[in-house]
Amino acid sequence: MKKTSIILCALATGFFAGCSDDDESTKPQVTVVDINFKAAAAEGYILLNGQPATAVASEAWCNLRQEGDTIFVSVSDNTDLEGRNAIVTVTYADGTQKQIPINQQGGFFRVEETEGLHATDAADALTLDVASAFDYTVTVASDWVSYEKNEEGVTFKFEANDTRAPRHTTVTIRCEKMDKQYSTHLYQYNIGDLMGEWRASFINQYNQPVACGVSLSKATDGTITLTGMPEALTLKARSIDEHVFGFKLGEDLGFYQDIYKTYLGGVNTKGIIYSHDTEKRKVNYKSALQYTSEGYECCFAADSTFTDGTTMDGIAVIAYDLDGNNLGQVEFFRQLKLKR
Repeated sequence: MKKTSIILCALATGFFAGCSDDDESTKPQVTVVDINFKAAAAEGYILLNGQPATAVASEAWCNLRQEGDTIFVSVSDNTDLEGRNAIVTVTYADGTQKQIPINQQGGFFRVEETEGLHATDAADALTLDVASAFDYTVTVASDWVSYEKNEEGVTFKFEANDTRAPRHTTVTIRCEKMDKQYSTHLYQYNIGDLMGEWRASFINQYNQPVACGVSLSKATDGTITLTGMPEALTLKARSIDEHVFGFKLGEDLGFYQDIYKTYLGGVNTKGIIYSHDTEKRKVNYKSALQYTSEGYECCFAADSTFTDGTTMDGIAVIAYDLDGNNLGQVEFFRQLKLKR
């Protein structure tokens, strides 16, 4: 008897729930098309399927226009970072209502962070990642670079550089509707174009700023030699890729004053020396070409820390006797820069 009562109660509950005024299945059906909007202004529509009705929107940015049994829904540009929502309420002749949610994404304009794009002297093409909810403009300051916009962003096409010298220009990408812009540098050169005269600056072992004229040259085996440094020292570097060269900890620098064997070591921000026989990481102190208001610049930095976690802030020339005993540094060069 108890089981029967429970079943009857459940059936009754189900009956009354099925007859509820809030049951969506009893309301006239509509067809919605393209009403989940991206940030840019756009239009979608609602088909009433022959049922006479009117409609209102809950937000001013969501505009409605009715033609027959079609309600056109248009939204303005959303330049806020946050998305937004509205409700379109459709009211039928019998007073029945149906609420339809309208969603619009927030605006965005993102450009890949970079210190510049580096192309080779050969005709080349490089892409800068750009993502934007709205159209944007691209302005390149030189005519030896063209561009095209695509799904990934902007692809820059470089004409071949036969000047035997590095060249540089700037590009500005602007999204007017988001009121944002991004500027960066475009470079075209090979490592060989960097050979020649430079002005070096650095902090020496006495913590004094020093500047001097130096020269870069490249041998057939790829070794890059920096001459003109104090103490008549010659530093050796190597190409790391087509646009980057650097000094590697442990590099054999040959003899100093025809007596001492010298190797390249490192120095941290506190002036502590790291020699190749105690430091296991072969850290590179490297640079690509940069352009500033003063001209071209190679500003060197390490590609990793020393084993103890400290930062490599420069390079040192360390002398050894013929028995391999470390005699200390001849000189070091912290915060090394080359300018011309």
